[in-house]
Amino acid sequence: MEIRGEKAALDEAVAEARQRELQELPRQLGLFDEEQTEPAEHEQNGTALATRGPGRPLGSRNKRTDEAARFYIGLYGDPLRRGVSIASLPILAPGVLDELAKILKTDRFKAATWWASIYSATLPYLHQKLASLEVKPAGSIGGEPIPWAFSDEGELVEVSPAPLQEPQETA
Repeated sequence: MEIRGEKAALDEAVAEARQRELQELPRQLGLFDEEQTEPAEHEQNGTALATRGPGRPLGSRNKRTDEAARFYIGLYGDPLRRGVSIASLPILAPGVLDELAKILKTDRFKAATWWASIYSATLPYLHQKLASLEVKPAGSIGGEPIPWAFSDEGELVEVSPAPLQEPQETA
């Protein structure tokens, strides 16, 4: 219970310090004798933002998460480094997949699937995703029309599409 009391006292002291800082801000801005053209960080659209309550500052990382990450990385190593080392196995080399399956105590297919999942999980951390390009060959649906065809005699002739006609109504 004593730790919670210390934490609450610390949070209260930080909140009070932020209040004092916001009260001093207009006086400190006047020291520069410059007209402020842009809104200050504590203002948005001409109105003052509400002061933040207790908690970590905006944009900062969670210290407990960072401490846990450092602890586990110290015990087991960096997971990205381990993933890259697994992904870099020459899986198609003779005997490598068999050895991996033996280590994992599974069959070759499951070992290859496991390796592929590790490979695809580490890839975004090492390479940016490339832009995708969809190629539609001429003559395919959505592709460019082919304006040429072969005649019965084997000669290349230009073909233009027939104009659409409205269906005629029958009485």
